[in-house]
Amino acid sequence: MIQNKHSLIYLTIRRYIFAFLAVMLVGSVVLIVVENAIWQDDVDKILYDLKAKTILTLELNGPEMLGETGKYNSLFDHDISVEKLDHFVETSDSLFTHEFYSEIEGHNETVREIISYFTIHGVTYRINFKKEVLDQQKLIAGIILAQIIIHIFFIVALTLLMRAMSKRQWAPFFGINKQMRQLKLDNPQPIDTDCKGITEFEELRKSVNILIEDNHKLIEQQKEYTENTMHEMQTPLAVMNNKITELLNTPLNEEQSKALFSMIRHVKYMSTINKNMLLLSRIEHHQYAIDESVDFKQIVDEYISLMQENVEVSDKHLEYTLEDCTLLACNELLATSICNNLLGNAIKYSAPESTIEIELNKNHFIVRNQGADKPLNTGLIYQRFVRGDSKKEGTGLGLSIVHEACKQMGYKLHYTYKEDSQHEFTIRFRPDSE
Repeated sequence: MIQNKHSLIYLTIRRYIFAFLAVMLVGSVVLIVVENAIWQDDVDKILYDLKAKTILTLELNGPEMLGETGKYNSLFDHDISVEKLDHFVETSDSLFTHEFYSEIEGHNETVREIISYFTIHGVTYRINFKKEVLDQQKLIAGIILAQIIIHIFFIVALTLLMRAMSKRQWAPFFGINKQMRQLKLDNPQPIDTDCKGITEFEELRKSVNILIEDNHKLIEQQKEYTENTMHEMQTPLAVMNNKITELLNTPLNEEQSKALFSMIRHVKYMSTINKNMLLLSRIEHHQYAIDESVDFKQIVDEYISLMQENVEVSDKHLEYTLEDCTLLACNELLATSICNNLLGNAIKYSAPESTIEIELNKNHFIVRNQGADKPLNTGLIYQRFVRGDSKKEGTGLGLSIVHEACKQMGYKLHYTYKEDSQHEFTIRFRPDSE
């Protein structure tokens, strides 16, 4: 099962990952804010509890517990400082966070500090408590590091899990797609992929099978109509040709002869179109077995021998290099059609007194001729009834037949326009090996 970065599976995984990262980023910020608020609230409760205990102690023991200096300091007991004042101070408690140098730790620390004034038995006291809090930078760094580790683990686990689950869940889709790629509408087989009980894929398979069946019926109707029409046209065309020939053998004046010759030319033209359309229809509907071994060199040789005199009469020349070329998995009729149409076009559309070059080996077949002084429209030349020169006789079906025949047999047809009005058609028999 080949997948790429634009496949639905990986697009889904990436969206899950982006959504997860966004949630985790917001969650990390919220976690830092909440944890800091909880920790600060806990520290504040400790400080207020120390204040209450200190006040209770002073109420029980009086100012004598402070000694003659009227002060008490302790670095070990939550950095407590108690001082007796000789004047009254009326103010509310001050609670704030700041950094100070710790003599015990030997570096600056972040602390939460409370300063409070109160009066007991007419004596005013000032108390100061400090409590170390979490370092904000360390807190943020720790949370970020933890989140990164969690993110990496989760992303790896999510990717592996999604891939494993997707391979099973999407297996019916890839199975249906594979069978559709191998489908031949002229002989279709119903899609029978196991959908593993997944409703959506079951519905997809049913819809595809209905579409295949409807298209097959339509193609069969078109094929039957085309073949019947072409066959039915052959008989009246043959009758018309015979009757005109009979009339030509009777006494006629010059105008009557010209008219009959014109009629017989148009009848032959219609007959040629009819035969070519029938051939093209059969090629497109895969009615020719591609299972023969064909000596393509012999086919080209025979056509050159047949056309050599006509070429010389028209003051054109043939130059050819033919090597042995046996085509496997081929069809002799299609190979003959390819040769006849390519060489026929080259002879028909080449300039007077020009040279038609032919090259054949086991890898390719090249036909080159000097013709119109501008390149052919590659978007149109393989379409039906398109002719390179409307003044030349022809049905406009030759290159369409060559194109379809090459496609059926797996050959690559390529057109190139070169300097000096050189038009070159190349057929590569082994496109994958070149």
